[in-house]
Amino acid sequence: MNVEIGAVPSWGWRNILEGHKIVEKGLVWRVGHGSSIQIFSDPWLAPPHLCVVPSSEVFNLQNQPLLIVKDLILSNGLLSQTLIRSIFSEGTSQHVLATTIGSGKDKIYWALNKNGLYEVITGYHVAYRLSHPPTEFCPEIMRQRNLWRELWKLKISAKIKIFLWRGFHKKLPVLQKLHHCIPLIQPTCQRCLQFPETINYYIFYYEKSMKI
Repeated sequence: MNVEIGAVPSWGWRNILEGHKIVEKGLVWRVGHGSSIQIFSDPWLAPPHLCVVPSSEVFNLQNQPLLIVKDLILSNGLLSQTLIRSIFSEGTSQHVLATTIGSGKDKIYWALNKNGLYEVITGYHVAYRLSHPPTEFCPEIMRQRNLWRELWKLKISAKIKIFLWRGFHKKLPVLQKLHHCIPLIQPTCQRCLQFPETINYYIFYYEKSMKI
């Protein structure tokens, strides 16, 4: 799964790598013999955490660096509780010990689906979470689901509905936003030449928007 973008990547290769980032977020190792899994860089802990062992929680490597999960497995195929608890914090130790150890080769599976296979819909959910903040961190108006349901039911032009949705989600390319990206662009409204063209101004105070 380790790939490089290269010196002069094509448009297609760039897009493939963007998809690769999404897929990586849902892949987890299913532990077998443990020799293919890096302890501190590969995701192998029990779902739904989908995370690697935090290196900041390593207490003591007992003068012998532990690099692969196999180093944590006893000859009988079980995880070494004594070794694990001597190295990691209690919370991480419980997380590690909750991981199922199988037999045979280590395998990668898609943890967001019960059958372990990738599906576009679950990949979409990962992509959405990567580009959108959790609901609890969104403005209050964005968390009012009933409000948005009523908006979509209104018998008005779809363009107006989408305009309002983009406005409240701060997705309108108003001059003030463009000014932050390109300072040469002036943030002042080119129609009134008085106020900065912000999203609030464009929706609530601009004359034509008020008529709508």
